[in-house]
Amino acid sequence: MPAPVRLLTLLTLIAALEALPQPRVRETIDVRIIEVDVIVTDAAGQRVHGLTAVDFEAFEDRKRQEITNFTEYRAHTRDEILDAASPLPAREPHSLLVLVDSLPREGLVRRNTLESVQALIARTVAGGDRVGLVFWEPVLERATTIVELTENRDDVARAIESWVRGGSTPAAPDDSEIVKAFFERGARATAVKGGGIVVAGEMAASDRFAATADLIRLRRKTAAMRQIVASLGTGAGKKTVLYVSNGFSLPSNPQARQSAIAMLEDLAKAANAAGVTFYAAHPATPETTDISDLSRRADALSRLTEPTGGRLELGLSSPSTVGRQIEEDRNTYYSLAYRARSDDRDRERRIRVKTKNPAYRVRVRDSIVEKSNETMARDALLARLFTGNERNDVEFAIREDPPRESSRGRWLLPLVITIAAAQLRFEPEGRDQVALLKILIVAANGVAEVTNIHEDTLRVVAGKDSPAGLVKYSVTILGDRRGSQLSIGVFDVRTGLVGVRTLDNRNRLP
Repeated sequence: MPAPVRLLTLLTLIAALEALPQPRVRETIDVRIIEVDVIVTDAAGQRVHGLTAVDFEAFEDRKRQEITNFTEYRAHTRDEILDAASPLPAREPHSLLVLVDSLPREGLVRRNTLESVQALIARTVAGGDRVGLVFWEPVLERATTIVELTENRDDVARAIESWVRGGSTPAAPDDSEIVKAFFERGARATAVKGGGIVVAGEMAASDRFAATADLIRLRRKTAAMRQIVASLGTGAGKKTVLYVSNGFSLPSNPQARQSAIAMLEDLAKAANAAGVTFYAAHPATPETTDISDLSRRADALSRLTEPTGGRLELGLSSPSTVGRQIEEDRNTYYSLAYRARSDDRDRERRIRVKTKNPAYRVRVRDSIVEKSNETMARDALLARLFTGNERNDVEFAIREDPPRESSRGRWLLPLVITIAAAQLRFEPEGRDQVALLKILIVAANGVAEVTNIHEDTLRVVAGKDSPAGLVKYSVTILGDRRGSQLSIGVFDVRTGLVGVRTLDNRNRLP
């Protein structure tokens, strides 16, 4: 066939194919209820009661939303409880974690702070609630879990009583000692290089060292708080972090300050994604704090509390004041909701709620992160570790082989995970039937010491990778002599189903 005819025939064929009806691409869109808790006060800071849905306006990404659900929650008085004809409905269990940072070794500030924490726990922690205590060790620059999240208030009470007596809790050294050591290391490094620096150059170098030291310290603290947020966020009900600190500050150097602000914004976003609210108390007295330093500390703390819907209080009585605020916020608030489309992706929804009465002040977290199936699988992994909540949509077995020493104080723990292939969804890929799995593993020693989640994706070909109908995955865990709790998850990517199991290897290694 001559070339021009062949070309004409091809073009005719393409035109005919284009004229055929094209299949419609079907997109699955879920509709979810987005719930937002709102606190409303008047100009004097008093709670405003009796509002209805028509008194509020809700916005997501600046688009007004129709409020479809609305409830006002108010704490019941003692007389209401006694007069109730039937038992009042039980609330969801709440979680409270107290993070103590940079308290003096002794004196009024220390005593007031710890007694205020005692009172807060006594008033707010009820049956089924979880409470934990974490201390920031400034010398080692790490968070240490004093009491893991527990429903046993007696354990927490004993730990705090020990603190009040000046017992086991380490005390914070003067921050200047840490900065001084940092300067000395920098000076030694400069001396080795042998550079003759003029006085102005030494001052500039000191400023850079100070800014770097501030930023490093803040980075370590925010990293520890991200771990705490992830651990706390696995629970139900209201989740609260009370951060008591005289040592959380933005750097004075402008460049370091911008880096610090970005870190705090990321931490606030992580807290909102986990449904965690930050409250902060800065119990230093004005006589002991430089006004510019106090301003930088208040700025840093407010960048955690305001975006998450919490409160910041300053001054000697701040732990007591913010404790009462937490108690009231947990029991008295409005809850509103609206419908929104969902596409199973991690999506940050920027939230704004206001009342039609401009005299009222509204407190609400500024974003909510809708979670994909994979993110919820990660949450399930942590939930099994810290709350005991189970998700066993995918069953699997774990075989532990004998541990072997890798180096002094370091051990290797081989594991074999076996999954029945019949539980998985296989779909055609060419000539093969293929399932997609993710193995998720995390280790922890308390809420303040949590590793990053290890993730491995498996492409399982039916028959080839599942002899006898079983999928096997081998992994070796490296740990120290203390051992750790392990949470292991199997996530079916195509169905969104997950199974999680835990192993506790603490105090088991030779």
